[in-house]
Amino acid sequence: MVRSPNVIASGNTRKWIRLAGASCIALILAACAATETMSNNDLNDKQVSAKAEQLLRIGKSTRKGGDLRSAATFFSRATALSPESAEPLYELGVTLAAMKEYRSASEPLKQSIRIDGENFDARKTYGNVLIALDRPNDAIEQFKAATQLKDKAPRAFNGLGVALDMAGRHEEAQSAYRKAIEQDPDGLSAKNNLALSLAINGNYEEALTLLQDVAESPMSTPRNRLNLALVYGLMGDLNRAAITASKDLPRDDVRTNLMRYQELSRMNAQARAETLLQRKAAQPNPDTEGGDAIPDAAPALQVEEAPLDDNSKSSD
Repeated sequence: MVRSPNVIASGNTRKWIRLAGASCIALILAACAATETMSNNDLNDKQVSAKAEQLLRIGKSTRKGGDLRSAATFFSRATALSPESAEPLYELGVTLAAMKEYRSASEPLKQSIRIDGENFDARKTYGNVLIALDRPNDAIEQFKAATQLKDKAPRAFNGLGVALDMAGRHEEAQSAYRKAIEQDPDGLSAKNNLALSLAINGNYEEALTLLQDVAESPMSTPRNRLNLALVYGLMGDLNRAAITASKDLPRDDVRTNLMRYQELSRMNAQARAETLLQRKAAQPNPDTEGGDAIPDAAPALQVEEAPLDDNSKSSD
């Protein structure tokens, strides 16, 4: 089919208009940035504060729309305008953590806590980031501080347990998980973590009871079910381990896991603990309760984080 000259011209015109529009937008943004750079030094304190608050609002709105990268840019600009304000630093750190840029998230969260040590969510989020960076002893400090800021803090106690387990302090970790369960009996992560911590010490019966309860929940994840398979395997019940693992893994992966379970069951308690905890805890994830990709035989301790835009009103 031959297109008429008018159609071709119309198409080219529309293309030219789109290109011209994009160029104009780019020029406008560049001009705004240049004007902002030149004018920041001339703003008084009240104007700087108002501009930082405006950038914070834009950043939160942008993040809520799903554009984390742009949101981080707005929060970073707000931080530059108001470096002694805790909120822009906190929002920047939380956003970078949600992007799994943990090293970058660490410093603004640390600085926000230096300015405002009473921010429960900042302490908890920073603890999660430190776990992701394999710094359990530093994470312990943050979670302990967080548990002192609220009467009920199940997520903070759960995070504290994960950090203690990673530091090899399993009995203390189990105590922290039990406090989390006491405060939130319906929470799955603390039960999952307590079960794994007990399994590390060879207390398979209680671990099995806990994980069976977790696996039966409609909120359970593949991680939870594969952790149950792990405990069956450590107990030597390879048939049940295979049946449980096959719900989430193909046959070849199930066979590989069964061999790993047998290897783990032959280790002494210390060697088994070191092997099981070589896989770091599940990373902070704003959309799920610790679950992401389906794991293999290595277990996953689960940290929890509230949805991004609920931080300020989180009940933990």
